[in-house]
Amino acid sequence: MFSIESSSSLITLGGRELVLGIDRDISERKRTEAQLRVLNEKLAHEAHHDALTGLPNRAMLMERLALELMRAQRSGTEVAVMFLDLDDFKRVNDTLGHPVGDDLLREVADRIGRALRPSDMVARMGGDEFVIVIPDLLNMHQAARVARRLQDALIQPVLVGGLAVTVGCSIGISVSPQDGAEVAELLRHADLAMYETKKEGKNAARFFRPVMNSAAQTRLRLETRLREAVTCQGLTLHYQPQVDVSSGRLVGLEALARWTDPELGVVSPGEFIPLAEDTGLIVQLGAWVLDEACRQAAEWALRVPMAVNISPAQIVRPEFVETVSDTLERHKVAPHLLKLELTERLHIRDPQQAAHRLGCLRALGVTLSLDDFGAGQSAVASLMNLPLQEVKLDRTLLAGVTHDPASWQVLKALLALARGLSLPVVVEGVETPQQLDILRYLGCETVQGYMTGRPEQPTTLAERLWPSSAGHIRPSA
Repeated sequence: MFSIESSSSLITLGGRELVLGIDRDISERKRTEAQLRVLNEKLAHEAHHDALTGLPNRAMLMERLALELMRAQRSGTEVAVMFLDLDDFKRVNDTLGHPVGDDLLREVADRIGRALRPSDMVARMGGDEFVIVIPDLLNMHQAARVARRLQDALIQPVLVGGLAVTVGCSIGISVSPQDGAEVAELLRHADLAMYETKKEGKNAARFFRPVMNSAAQTRLRLETRLREAVTCQGLTLHYQPQVDVSSGRLVGLEALARWTDPELGVVSPGEFIPLAEDTGLIVQLGAWVLDEACRQAAEWALRVPMAVNISPAQIVRPEFVETVSDTLERHKVAPHLLKLELTERLHIRDPQQAAHRLGCLRALGVTLSLDDFGAGQSAVASLMNLPLQEVKLDRTLLAGVTHDPASWQVLKALLALARGLSLPVVVEGVETPQQLDILRYLGCETVQGYMTGRPEQPTTLAERLWPSSAGHIRPSA
């Protein structure tokens, strides 16, 4: 098949009128035009849709939301805007890999679409952020029901990369006209409500409240000050003793980051560490803590291990083993005097690769400790499959041990589990003589807490060490 274009004209030749016809093969032109139409349609689609999920993008969202707001103003109905963010998606990306993260986002996009009405709209704003527009609402209760449907749809495990991944979502909701009549205002208020949801525990939904504006400004200020503190090394390290129960001898120190800001004053680690993880500052902060702790250990000529907390975001970086090795070499610290505390909540993308990387650290002579064990998601497989050399029981296990028989039995069982695997145990959060007596009775060897020593600045702590760091340590006042 080919295309022909014909043209004709009337001419006079030798006194006679003739029709001159010309036929041209325009098949190539038609093919080029068709290709251009397809390309233009593709470009038009890409300009308004997300490449990964196929959902509308920010540009299309803004157009649709503006249209729905005009319609709602005429009809007297309401429009809800939901800002949906997956909980802990960054950790999935960091530990399970971006291809798994992309598969998860595509499945999430599909589930959100199935949970909505045909008249609703979902757009991907980037990363793990989605915006849902719900038009024609009669009241806020309808918006709350949609949010519950979305949560129910997303909490079910997702099978990606051969792994069952479970993620919740945090949803912030703004409703027009009470929360704003403009597109940008509604989006900003829904975003603020989403961050409030995350702050209050995640996996929930919150409607916007005016007080959130103030909270957002506070968080932005805190993030700005933290970024400056990390960049300019404006944090300090305090050190908390780890003590032998039977003899009272110092057997280790844990380095703990502390921040006193010139404008904000003392900022709790429970406030700035999660913020550092959310913003990615934790990698830079963790590298500084490791370096400073080793520098201090060298200055003290420490003869007991220095414990440093390691973020999952650091562990998954290919250069981490080399970073640890270089830091030890730079400060002339023997590897057996460094203890890396890995959170029990560490997600493992590839257990074999993780075991290999941790094995390389152990081959350096570094001690590997599993921190926060027993905090609620105890992974016994981690104790068996990873090259760990110590278990650190979470402080929450001591909360009711002096009066609750169940708490006593849980603590006893975890100690027995560690002994069965030939792993030494450190118990955190020891604050009273009664707790210390119970741990001594149960045969616990090493403790850490206010009862045996509070986190202190280097100069203050050094004054309490006899005369070398391998000696006894006086209890804090």
